[in-house]
Amino acid sequence: MGFKKAGFSITAAVELDGRRAVVYKRNISPREVINTDVREVDFSGYRGVGGIIAGPPCQPYSRATPTSRRGDRHPYYGLDLEVIRAVRQVNPRFVVVEEVPAWRPNIIINELQKLGYSTHAGVYDMSIYGAPIRRRRWIALAFKPGHADGAVARLSIPAEPPPRPIDLLGGLPPEPCGEDPCTHNGTIIYNHVNYSINSKIRELIPKIPPGHSLATAHRAGLIDASKYVKDINKKHSYWLYRIHPTSQCPLYHTQGGVCCSTQYTTGWLLSGSWLGYIHTQMTSTYAH
Repeated sequence: MGFKKAGFSITAAVELDGRRAVVYKRNISPREVINTDVREVDFSGYRGVGGIIAGPPCQPYSRATPTSRRGDRHPYYGLDLEVIRAVRQVNPRFVVVEEVPAWRPNIIINELQKLGYSTHAGVYDMSIYGAPIRRRRWIALAFKPGHADGAVARLSIPAEPPPRPIDLLGGLPPEPCGEDPCTHNGTIIYNHVNYSINSKIRELIPKIPPGHSLATAHRAGLIDASKYVKDINKKHSYWLYRIHPTSQCPLYHTQGGVCCSTQYTTGWLLSGSWLGYIHTQMTSTYAH
């Protein structure tokens, strides 16, 4: 999205999940979406494109993944190294890699340097650059000689304050739609359908103070979650987070993490990933 807004034309994108491929195509409008395993893609046909933007799967390194499945025990482990294979086949002028804080960029950085790139890597908070969430991520950059053009220095320049959750959710229908997509006030809305959740958790959501998660509110003595959850100590600190209408969601995950929000008298439950999705819809193709 950032590259598209900066004026880049996205030649091709690779996404294994069919639904995510559809969302990506709708929001970003690349010339081509390749819906397959990245390991099966021959990138040599794209030789000469300006850059490669990579977001390898985070599950092998994410805190939301059970410890027993992290690292080389996860089937997605090692997919980050596909970046190097793609770079060798494409020979781009620049490379950008984004990953979770627990990931380590050492191998990729070393390989890119061997290929003649100047490199930089650091962990940055995405809210500084206008994202509606406090999302810390590794950003690894690589440039062919003469193409860096002060890019690393510009990472220290903050963007305008990010939108508030209340701004992102304000245009949604007050109740979930019965079909996807649906129309509200003349605008086509995607993915505003019921989230599958059990009745006990649905009862618990209004009890969570805004700005707290179920786990943090329980540990602070603000609510008693013991009759709703078997072992609250096994829940990560952002599980079932209730968004404060004027504050940022701490972060989102496509696996496990759930954010919930109450705006005025209307309540919505949404995965945090959809909060980010709503943001991309509003800044790109929210209205069709």
